[in-house]
Amino acid sequence: MALSVNTNVGAMLALQNLGKTNAAMEKTQLAITAGLRVSGPKEDVSSYAIA
Repeated sequence: MALSVNTNVGAMLALQNLGKTNAAMEKTQLAITAGLRVSGPKEDVSSYAIA
């Protein structure tokens, strides 16, 4: 008897992209916390808008 495992490729890609987004957000938040400037809205929209 063969065992079959179905995978949701779309969900796996979404999870991978979410991990990348979270890592980038963490990096930007650490820069803001340390008082470093962000170079534009691509890095941090809210701080750029407030400035």
